[in-house]
This record gives sequence, C-alpha cells and structure tokens, in this order.
Amino acid sequence: MSIFRKISQGPSVRTGRTDSYGDLLPPGAVGRLGTGRLQHIADQGNEGISALAFSPDGTMLAAAGFQDGRISLWEAGSGRLIRMLGRQRAGEITCLASSADGRSLASGDRGGEVWFWDPGTGKSVAQINADRVSVDSIAFSPRGDIWAAAGYSEGITLRETHRPRALLELQSLTSGGDVERDHYEALAFSPDGSRLAAASAYQFRGEEFHIDKLPSPCDVDPMEMKNHPEYFMSKMNAQMKEVMEAIKDQCGGFRWAA
Repeated sequence: MSIFRKISQGPSVRTGRTDSYGDLLPPGAVGRLGTGRLQHIADQGNEGISALAFSPDGTMLAAAGFQDGRISLWEAGSGRLIRMLGRQRAGEITCLASSADGRSLASGDRGGEVWFWDPGTGKSVAQINADRVSVDSIAFSPRGDIWAAAGYSEGITLRETHRPRALLELQSLTSGGDVERDHYEALAFSPDGSRLAAASAYQFRGEEFHIDKLPSPCDVDPMEMKNHPEYFMSKMNAQMKEVMEAIKDQCGGFRWAA
C-alpha cells in the first residue's frame, strides 16, 4: 500500500510583527523608534564603522565594523541588509575596495592580511599576507588585473588579481638612494589606470604608468594550463617579467623589487 502526503512547495512566509519599513521586530517587541537599516550590528567591541565601499554599479554598499571584523552588505537604495560577511582573524578591518567588475570585495585589517570576498555568495575566496603589521589602504586598477596594498611596514605592494604572489614592491628613496621607510595610508588609481597616487602623514607621491606601453595580459587557455602546466607557467612568468620591466623603465622615483 502506498501512502501519499501533500507537501507545500510555496515560498516561506515571514511571521511576526514588523516595523514601518517591513523589517521584522525582535520577539516580544511591539514597535521600533527609527529603523534598523544602514546599521552595522557589531557582536563584539566598538560598534563604529571603519570603511565603506560602493559596488561599481552603485546598488550595494559595504561597511566594515571597526572592531568586530565583519562586513555588512546593504542595498544602497533601501538600506536593507543583504548579508553579513564572516569575521576576519585580526578583528579590526581598516579598508575596503571593490573590483571594477563588482565580483570581488577586498578588505584589509590590522593583522596585515587582505581578504577577498564574493559579494554574491558572501564567501571568503582568498586571504593574503600583505604586510607584517597592518594594511591601511587597498586599490584595484581599472583594468582589474592588478591591485595595490599600502601597509604600515612594507611600503606599497602590487599584486596580480588572480595569483597571490607579489608582482612589484614600491618604496620611496631618499636623496642618497637609501630606502625611506614611510607609512602610506591612502592609495588611488586614476580612471584610466595610468597613475597610482599614494599619500602618507608625511608626504604625497604620485607615479605615472603609460598604460599603452604595458604588455596586454595574455588569454588564459584552461586546456593549456591543464595539459601543459610547466609551459603555461613559463609563459605567464615571462609576461609578468615584461610588465615589471616596462613599469620599472617608466618610474624612477621608487625602488622596485620582484
């Protein structure tokens, strides 16, 4: 004998009291003064916000908690919370940056790490040690193939977006040619990607990269990468060496190291 049970497949319905914006109230609450939107709910430490970043299309706003190591993602138009990203190990997030295509959100912290998040899923996809002490600023190039991080002790580091290794390190030089340790706190690429500006509490530096003189990134062939990994890596390394030499030839105010 067969027994059939009818199971509802309809969407789940939220139950309970809501405020004037349609957001659920806590159990037992009968009303809310103001709104809970555009508020980062910290579960430890200070409830302040240390960094903000819009998605490139302007539909999402990311906010980093000052001490709880989490990131709130809100709908920019309504302020509704989309999701809360998980906690970074260091606890204190110092900076945020969104990639040009909106597929990656980078967050730096006081532990010297940069975490990369997928805003669509809320999952962490990579963690990179970018400084021995703290990462204070992050910037993606408009082309999206390079990102830069300014740290407390390591100067400025440029890395490829799809590989964790450092591509170039930028450090200021004194008039005598020695490395000048500086604490850079802000980075910004120009809209065309030809300039990277760096600022600290002590000075401002700007360098110009002629983007038309840089080698174009080669196409990644998945079959070549799978079937001929040694040849693929030698080709990629050769291309990155060309990029490094091209930028080095253009910039005389920094010391560069691979």
